[in-house]
Amino acid sequence: EGEACGLVKNLALSTHVTTDDDEAPIKQLCFSLGVEDVHLSCPDSLYAGEACHVFLNGIILGVHKRPEMLICTLRQLRRRGY
Repeated sequence: EGEACGLVKNLALSTHVTTDDDEAPIKQLCFSLGVEDVHLSCPDSLYAGEACHVFLNGIILGVHKRPEMLICTLRQLRRRGY
């Protein structure tokens, strides 16, 4: 399918699809790991150069200024079964 093939492959490798699970524990975990709530953020922080948007099931949760640390922590927790 051309260029989109790599995008789909990377998305498939980096996601875990679940159904009918409560989002609240994941939201709380993200906020405790430093995600700034989009509803409490000023518009300037949403588009700051170092900020990375964090989505949960297609809905923006907020922004994080150290996305590498967030991803690393989430992966470690997932691998430990949390």
